[in-house]
Amino acid sequence: MNKIPCIQCGVMILASTAEKTGGLCTPCKTGTRESLEESRQWNKNRRDQLAKAESEREPIEVLRKSGHKMQFHHYHGLEDPAYEIFRAALDTVYDKGNGKNEHIERLSKECRLVYLLWCFDGEIHNGGFDQLFTNSLGNHCLEILQDLDVIGAKKSYDLLRIALSWFPNSSPSTNRRERWTQYELFSEQQKYQTDMDRLDKEFYKDEDKLANLICDYVMHHGSAFIVESDGQL
Repeated sequence: MNKIPCIQCGVMILASTAEKTGGLCTPCKTGTRESLEESRQWNKNRRDQLAKAESEREPIEVLRKSGHKMQFHHYHGLEDPAYEIFRAALDTVYDKGNGKNEHIERLSKECRLVYLLWCFDGEIHNGGFDQLFTNSLGNHCLEILQDLDVIGAKKSYDLLRIALSWFPNSSPSTNRRERWTQYELFSEQQKYQTDMDRLDKEFYKDEDKLANLICDYVMHHGSAFIVESDGQL
């Protein structure tokens, strides 16, 4: 799985892909890079908006770091409760000083849903469904599909379901290396690239208002804990 940078945008791509595309990543080769750049601007605008909530976050962070058993309702008064819970989850799944080994099993069922869907939304806006399949988040594709159904994100659910249909039995391996092997069987096909381009553009329309649906879920599950063990007697 040797990778080299795309000669146009710098994104890391498989060396085998570069040989077939003249050194270009799939978005640059197919002309969809502009759509991705628009999506990245969406991400930047969102980060700017979330930065404004920093002052509101401080007392909650003090409470959390004191060892208090945090629940969703503790975040309800903040500007973006779902994002704040995602941040708390991020601190939980990774040990301090170790950003590689993810321990998602530490999260409660409800917090795990918020964490995965927030990651999913960001992943697609950053690099499309193709990036989801090749990154570690792709290990959780089927769980994410179920979670989209739980929160009523019908459009996003349908788009992911269609994207997953490229894998055997619509079930990508939960092992990243094995999923790469599955992925390489179709990733260079023009139809796959065209399909991903179409699905990405549909997702970027954000017809579900996915962030709002995640926030609604948070507001309706105020008693949920961040950490799995905190909810046990």
